[in-house]
Order: sequence, then C-alpha cells, then structure tokens
Amino acid sequence: MSRRVVLLLALTCGVAVGNIYFPQTLSPLVAAGLHVSLDSAALVVTATQFGYAAGIFLLVPLGDRLAHGPLIVTLLALAGLGLLAAGLAPSLPSLIGTSALVGVTTVVAPIVGPMAAGLVADDQRGAVSGTLLSGSIAGMLLSRTVAGTVGDWLGWRGPYLVAAAVVLFVAVVMARVLKTTPPPSGHRYPRLLAEPLRLLRTEPDLRGSCFYQATIFAGFSAARTGVALLLTGPTYGLGAPAVAAAAMPIQLVVQKVKSYVADPTQYDPSGGQFDQSQVPVHRRPRLPGS
Repeated sequence: MSRRVVLLLALTCGVAVGNIYFPQTLSPLVAAGLHVSLDSAALVVTATQFGYAAGIFLLVPLGDRLAHGPLIVTLLALAGLGLLAAGLAPSLPSLIGTSALVGVTTVVAPIVGPMAAGLVADDQRGAVSGTLLSGSIAGMLLSRTVAGTVGDWLGWRGPYLVAAAVVLFVAVVMARVLKTTPPPSGHRYPRLLAEPLRLLRTEPDLRGSCFYQATIFAGFSAARTGVALLLTGPTYGLGAPAVAAAAMPIQLVVQKVKSYVADPTQYDPSGGQFDQSQVPVHRRPRLPGS
C-alpha cells in the first residue's frame, strides 16, 4: 500500500470521525435557527452519538463479512446523503432523525483501520495504524473548529452542507482508489454480532476497559456540552468559534486520560496509545471453531 493511499485513508478516518463531533459546536445555533430550547437542540448531539453506537454494533461486523472497498464507499455515500438531509431539515424532529442516520453510517474508521493494517507488511503496521489514528484525532479536533467558523458565517445549516459535500467527495475518491479485497471471514452475520457479546461475557478485563472508556466519554460529552451552553449564554455571549476553540484543550486532556486508562503499563506521555479498532482482522480473537 502506497504512502498516498495511507494518507487518503487517514483523511477518510478524520472526515468520518468529524461527523460525530462537529454537531456539538452547533447546538446554540440550532436552537436559535429552529426556535427551540437549548435542551431540545442538544438532542441532535445525543441522536448522533446513539446512532454511532448502533452503527458500531450493527455495521462494523460487516467488515468481516463483506469486501471492504464497496462497504466503505457505501457507508460514506449514505453518511453524505444523511448530512445533506440534515442540512435541509425543516424542523428539529427531522434533524434529530437524520442525525441518527449520520451516526449509524459514519462508522468508517473502525473498518478502515483493520483493513489497512491487514494489507501492509508486519513491520509497517505500527506506522500505518498511527497515521490512521492521527487522522481520526485530527478529525475530532478540527471538525469543531471548522464547524464553529462556518456556522458563525452561514448559520447552522452551513456546516452540515459543507460536511455533506466533503464526505461525498471522499466517497468518490475512495471508489477510485480502493481495490476490492476478499472478505476476511465467511461467518454469518448473526454469529458476528454475537461474538462481541461473548467476549464481554468471558473477558473481565474487556468489561472493565469498556466501562472506563464509557465513563470517560460520558464525562467529556457532558463537559463539552456544558461549555458550549455556558460560552454562548448571556454570561459570556460568545459565538460558535469560541466554543470550538475551547473544545481543543478538553479533547487533548481526554486523549491523555484515555491513553493511561487503556493500559497504564504502556502509557506513552508523548501521545502514543493503543486503539483496539486498529487491530488487524487476522489478529482479532477468533470465533469458536474458526
């Protein structure tokens, strides 16, 4: 796999991950634009996160069942159309529904990671995985800043429409770049869905890690939403760009904490961390009998 393709995949991961996070900056703008309360506007963020969780559980296992290239392109296309529909939503309920669809279909990064790591030599997997992870983190950080700036200029619909154009463009590029690879597993879909549940039941360390990561993410989301409401409220009266800028140091702190919680014995203060989504498919725990 060439360096150019790796960088394109890192860009794809960043764009996909950014779709989950940029709505957090727009809650005050959505509330003002649709004439709803801030609490109601925050449901857009909640719908996106719940959709993403559903996509992780329901769609990511298809990466072991279907060819990666067509699956990634299809998910990107659906996410782009969902963003377009969200940007044109006439009311809050329709925006919440389309945001959930975006969350479900923007689960590209956990599929790209194992695919890329499985296509390179053993001595290159660490570098490739690190590049893809850097792309994902950049998407987390920059998506809020870009969305805040665009939203301040064009209103809350602007970031959704811009994101839709970017995602659909990336889908076209990936359709031309990615080669069709055979699916790594022939197991049926219900069995693939059941395997994570079996691992949760039999692996106490995995249950503990999931719990710690969930509490960190919940705390970050609560702090992030609270900061947005505070900065844009009557006390400070700041705009969306200030909210986006305030999120960056919070995210950096969260990444350091997640690195330590994931494995204190391998914590790297310089920023390195282990991301299970980047484990090559052939190194994942096998299904019984496989």
